Amino acid sequence: MTDTPNNDNRAVAILKPQYLLGLAIIGLALTIIGGFQPRFGIMGFAGLGLLGLSVVTWGIIAPEQLKAALVGRTTRYGGTAFVVTVVLVTALVALYVLFRGLNLTFDVTQSDAFSVRPEIRESLSRIAGNPNTPDLRLVTFLTAEEAGLQDRLTLLFEDIESTTLGKIDYEFIDIDLQPLLAEQYGVLQSQQIAITPLDDTGEPIPADANIIPRIDTKTLQSAIVGFTTNQTFEGNYGVYFVNEQGGVQIDATDGSGMTLITEDLRTVFRYETLFSSTMAGYRTNEDIQPGNPDLDGETMIIAGGANPLAEDDLAYLQDYLDNGGNLIILAGFNGEGNPNIASDPALTEYLLGNYGVAFNNDFVIDPLQNYEGTDALLPNTINTEQFIGQMGFEGDFSVQFLLGFPTSSIQLADTPPDDVIVTPLIPTSSGAYAIDNASIPDVIQSQFVPGADEATQSGTLVLAATAENTETGSRLVLLGNDTVAIDNLIAIADQIGVANRELMLRSVLWASEFDTRLDNLEQPVEVVRPVEESLIATEEQISQMNLILGFVLPFAVLGLGALVVFVQREREE
Repeated sequence: MTDTPNNDNRAVAILKPQYLLGLAIIGLALTIIGGFQPRFGIMGFAGLGLLGLSVVTWGIIAPEQLKAALVGRTTRYGGTAFVVTVVLVTALVALYVLFRGLNLTFDVTQSDAFSVRPEIRESLSRIAGNPNTPDLRLVTFLTAEEAGLQDRLTLLFEDIESTTLGKIDYEFIDIDLQPLLAEQYGVLQSQQIAITPLDDTGEPIPADANIIPRIDTKTLQSAIVGFTTNQTFEGNYGVYFVNEQGGVQIDATDGSGMTLITEDLRTVFRYETLFSSTMAGYRTNEDIQPGNPDLDGETMIIAGGANPLAEDDLAYLQDYLDNGGNLIILAGFNGEGNPNIASDPALTEYLLGNYGVAFNNDFVIDPLQNYEGTDALLPNTINTEQFIGQMGFEGDFSVQFLLGFPTSSIQLADTPPDDVIVTPLIPTSSGAYAIDNASIPDVIQSQFVPGADEATQSGTLVLAATAENTETGSRLVLLGNDTVAIDNLIAIADQIGVANRELMLRSVLWASEFDTRLDNLEQPVEVVRPVEESLIATEEQISQMNLILGFVLPFAVLGLGALVVFVQREREE
């Protein structure tokens, strides 16, 4: 009997299966490490490749071990669940890496204060598309304690940089560490922003910087547009303040003036021509008369007054408006109950006949919208279809205005004159009512406000309105109280978070036709500028990841489930 060699036809493996499992573990580790890097690059993809190749090779060399891992005793007691868990975790890691690379941010503040508002986005895109726009930088000076504010501002500035395709970038500087640099920019304290052009090497030019004096989320975006517009377009805009007896004295420094508004116009929007005089002074002094052809835009502001204009002054004002002049009227106050400068019957007749709006000789009481139980009004609604009302607050978020006592209501003509567009701007609540100004002396003496039974009108009343003559180009803004723009009330409004400052500033911008600077530009079809790639991978890498996430992983899990079901059915038979 001849002995036959015992040959069980087993192949001698070049690599032992346990070595391949070790390589798979190394591949998994490299994949995880690559997933936590700033970019999922060579290391991550090499790990994925090593992991997949090792597992496939292990299954070919040691099919018994693979079968045991899938359908053996361990599998029946949780092995498949473990494999599925690993696959799902790997998929979640891959999704995390993908979406992290997209750098998506969401502004969840109630007012969207830290994302670019739609009208601001359109303005910035126009600025970026203008060939005269220099590269600009927002240099923000903060302290180390204001890191939270820096994080929030970063969201806004990144949105601005993206909107302008890199035309406007940003930088944060610790003012405590670099006080000399702050001095070069003209920055005096933290929370100030210098908007500066860049030279040919991409370095800022501090000497040409403009300073936003404070970071106010209500006005910051408008200020940025104002500064960048002035950096881009040559222009000279002016305001002619009318100081009448009993009205606001513009330059007063005791809190009753309008120095905060004038300072904003000079520094933020770079209005170079600001005059202050009586109406008679403008009428008789040719050197300061409105209607200056050298200005790109202008407006006159009548900031209250106890008495009507003199006949000659009223005729001069009417002639100015008839020739396309612009005007803002802040209703005044007459302590004797007589018509004030705004409710003068002669002016009322002219305004109604030519603009379809005028002041009533009354004062408004609104129990539903008053300030801390006082007679001062705190309306919280504005018409957002008009430029003045586009303050960036949408939905149910209220934008409020603090109007001192007494505030006049505004009457609207049943039918506006031809070529005139009338826009009610700020309404009261439906519970408001108006009292004739003849009651003012008694109110002052008794400190008692009449009730609704003495009202001349009630319901929803108008506290501010605009009118525009499209034929002459004349623009008119009526605000029912002259205290809306005085320093003391603006300081209180800033402190309690209401928008008096922006209401007055946007009224001036619209009335002086500053807003048309951007409207006259054509929207650029395409702006070709080098932009930093915001994705984490090339198109080829993204395609590979889509293949893995959309095909390989789902079908791998499905295949494992089908294999388990098939093997268990075979064993049961």
